[in-house]
Amino acid sequence: MEPAEVRRQIDKIAEAGWGGIMIHSRIGLITPYLGNEWFDAVDAAIEQCRKYQLNVWLYDEDKWPSGFSGGTVPLANESFHMKTLIARSVHSAIPENVSPIGSPVNDLQIYKWTAPLGHAFFNGTCFPDHMSRPAMQKFIEEAYESYYQRYRDDYGQLIVAEFTDEPCTIFRRRLPIGSVPYTDELLEAFEQEYSYNPINKLHLLFVNSVDAQQFRIHYFRIINKLFEKNYSAQIGEWCRSHNIHLTGHYILEGGLYDQQCWGVNIMPNYRHMGIPGIDHLCRQIEERVSAKQCQSVANQYGQKRLISEMYGCAGQSLTFEDRLWIASQQMALGVNMLNYHLSLYTMAGCRKRDCPPNIFYQQPWWPVNKAIDEPLSRTCFALSQGQFHAEMLIIHPQESTFALWQSKAIYTPTQEDFTLAEYDEEPTAKGIKQTITSIEKEFLSLINVMLSSQRTFDFGAEAILADIGKVEFVDGQPVICMGQMRYALVILPGMLTIATTTLDLLEEFHRKGGQIIRCGQAPQLLDGIPSSRLAKWLEAIPSVTIDDVPIRIKTVIPPAVELVDANSEDARMLYVHIRNLGNDRLIYLVNLHRTRAFNASIKLHGQFNSVHQLDTITGEQTELKAIVDSNGLMVELPFAQTQSHLLLLSPKSADNKQISPIVNNPKRKSSFAPEEIKVERLDDNAITLDYASWREGTNDWASMPMPVIAIQERLNIIQYNGVLALRYPVHIQSLDKNRKVHLVIEYPDKYEIRVNQYPVKYNGLPFHIDFRWMPIDITGLLHEGRNTIELLCNNFQYGDLKIIKDQASRYGTEIEAIYLVGDFAVQGTPTNAKPASARWHAYGLPPIDVQCFAGDSFYLTNPIDLKFGDTTVQGLPFYAGRLKLSAKIPNVDLDGCKTFIEIDKLDVACGEVIVNAKTSGYFISHPFRVELKDISVDNSKQFSIILYSTLRNLLGPHHHAEGELTDTGPNCFKPWHGTQYEESPEVAKLLIDWTKGKHVPSKWKDDYCMVSFGNLGQIRIVNY
Repeated sequence: MEPAEVRRQIDKIAEAGWGGIMIHSRIGLITPYLGNEWFDAVDAAIEQCRKYQLNVWLYDEDKWPSGFSGGTVPLANESFHMKTLIARSVHSAIPENVSPIGSPVNDLQIYKWTAPLGHAFFNGTCFPDHMSRPAMQKFIEEAYESYYQRYRDDYGQLIVAEFTDEPCTIFRRRLPIGSVPYTDELLEAFEQEYSYNPINKLHLLFVNSVDAQQFRIHYFRIINKLFEKNYSAQIGEWCRSHNIHLTGHYILEGGLYDQQCWGVNIMPNYRHMGIPGIDHLCRQIEERVSAKQCQSVANQYGQKRLISEMYGCAGQSLTFEDRLWIASQQMALGVNMLNYHLSLYTMAGCRKRDCPPNIFYQQPWWPVNKAIDEPLSRTCFALSQGQFHAEMLIIHPQESTFALWQSKAIYTPTQEDFTLAEYDEEPTAKGIKQTITSIEKEFLSLINVMLSSQRTFDFGAEAILADIGKVEFVDGQPVICMGQMRYALVILPGMLTIATTTLDLLEEFHRKGGQIIRCGQAPQLLDGIPSSRLAKWLEAIPSVTIDDVPIRIKTVIPPAVELVDANSEDARMLYVHIRNLGNDRLIYLVNLHRTRAFNASIKLHGQFNSVHQLDTITGEQTELKAIVDSNGLMVELPFAQTQSHLLLLSPKSADNKQISPIVNNPKRKSSFAPEEIKVERLDDNAITLDYASWREGTNDWASMPMPVIAIQERLNIIQYNGVLALRYPVHIQSLDKNRKVHLVIEYPDKYEIRVNQYPVKYNGLPFHIDFRWMPIDITGLLHEGRNTIELLCNNFQYGDLKIIKDQASRYGTEIEAIYLVGDFAVQGTPTNAKPASARWHAYGLPPIDVQCFAGDSFYLTNPIDLKFGDTTVQGLPFYAGRLKLSAKIPNVDLDGCKTFIEIDKLDVACGEVIVNAKTSGYFISHPFRVELKDISVDNSKQFSIILYSTLRNLLGPHHHAEGELTDTGPNCFKPWHGTQYEESPEVAKLLIDWTKGKHVPSKWKDDYCMVSFGNLGQIRIVNY
């Protein structure tokens, strides 16, 4: 980390209009974490933020999950290591790192397993014990006090928060099969809570018996109390006492099974955060529970901001419309602070594959990032005002997973006794996951029905209900009171068990006239045991099917927002967020369909006489036409794909300047023929060379080029140190000698570089895209036909992520693809392949246009004249830059009309519309319409559309069998991703077999898959 570069990058952040930075150590850090050089870089960041008055958010870990502080916590004391319980037959050999607890029961022995050092994910150490108070005190000392001691004067002013990431009670990578979270503090805490010693019942975590479900509930309640007390509450209190917010998110928040699998009942922990948060991964909006869980606790505890870490693993091709779509769903579900994942300090080495996209200066679209950021920022600010209007409370069924959680026990001595599972994602006994999943599916169905009915609700976590839930009367009506919130209706979803404290509260609420309905499987157990009291009470609670819930609740609580005569498919993805602002009301409505547009009649119930639309793009507000009656307002609104409306309702009377947002049929429309549109490339073209032949020392050269990423993997596995030579082939066909060609290499000083045997070196040219990407001018050195670029590294050193002390040695010498950039075209042989991941359809995304090219078919040639349409087949398959489209505006009589430019579709990140050298607006999302303001049309006027691409076609992944992905992690770039050999040492040998034709990775294609760039459908000028 170089302080001067840190300052330069914060300059870029300030120019972009961001409000702050988050200092986050990620994969690939070679500066010693929390060492002097690290803090030199942090010093630079804080001082530069002071210059621009940017907020600083600290991050409490090296990578994630939080708790090990780069390894210092588990290294400090073995008692700080993660611990689990496992059950093994007494006839098995005793596994390593275990000690027995209690006596065997029916030939089954319970062991405590303590995680050993040597885990690559934790820098050669291991996951810590988050339930151990001393361990987490050590974590606070390392990860929190280390910053405070240096920057205490800035706490509560410049430094506003510290982010904790994915903590959990059990990390399910490299641990024994069927592990259950455990800590040494559990036995005493359990006996204090329940007045009996749990040792003789621990086997009930692995077997079934009459009282197993009650015991499991007791056990997992203690696990969660210890985690909440010793992790969340302890760190939250430290942050409060030091005048900053604890923020961040927990691991795998979304599903009932996932939460229990990683050992955390998440909702109660949010109350210890100043700014509670969630994670939202990939290019999807299927996950809805996480945001609603977090929003519910934030509402109940009066936390005004809810942060979402979003866009991670969505891929480099993520467009502004994709970003708007994801953010809109999150904001509709309660998020009002956006934390983008991520902005890379550098894309050198493995870092470029770190859960893309990269949202920073390296992206071609970075100069116009404000076009999407400012509308999102305005929406977030608006949705942080007032109080959420929750119409009802849904009891959360998470504790049912406690009762059902029977972990695997191994009875028959097998190799499983001795092998750690690389990823134990289903640690439960046969049939358990299906049972929990059935409850989860019912729960999700209820949530979806509520959202598609435009009804608002919170969840009630039973632990929180026990702490702060009570019955009150508001305007003579009974309500459930939870902190800041009041609920007049309670819904009991499908669940197996309910807590006595919850039943006590609901009985009182019902007895006093409160409204309760239930749907799905009624709870059968009270704190894990059958109860006649529960059964009798349930008889008095009306049961309805999930599909009938909207009809039933409408008779109890009239909706605040109602679609009138709406198509059910239109309504299904129309989400609403409602906030009360004293006598006013703020309503956010968004169409989350990506392939469906419609107009809708919306009834806005309440004592309101006027409605204004708040334009998040311009910051202006406009009064809308509405039909007013004693029950509220009726408005007509258009909903293009991803289109939203932010409405402010007021009891004040309407004025006479109302407008309708519905666009009428155009008075004039003129379309452009493709030949009327001039297309220009504005930046250097590029080709990615990601295949190379290699030679280890004096061995023979590999018989054929292989993916460089696979060569790196092999060398690390065999722990190769020594001389390494790489030869990258490149083909030339009819390229003028004077055409600019630059060779771009990361860390060129590590190599002796030859182009067709001619030695070259880096001579100080400005970096290309990333400050570690150094260009070397090789203009004139390439000849017709096949060329070779050779890199000789005389001191290659393998990387091993398990190395503890020498941080740089974890990564060793990183060999990567190289790039040629300049003034040329790249031609290849298109194939007929159109790979398509099934998730595009499953996630409701529009189909993505891709073009595949045969591997080893690319060659450089002279630039060609570009035509309107997809430019990946016009010499720009790897291009990461801008296109300029331009044409004359037709000479028409405006006759008082407004003039717009429209397009059919957008296969780029963003389009900027320019008229008279001024930006008129941006194509970001549907309806892809930009008004051309202040123009007097004559034959000399032209418009331009600047199309901004992404890093996708330059960086890939290019070779995945499914083509372009919706879920893109680091391993998606590797040949053996998704196969039995993923992360296996066998790939070192398999690579050699591949060169000999004896093996081909099943999910890898030598062909290159690119996403289209430049196809807008039809461009037209329209007068309305």
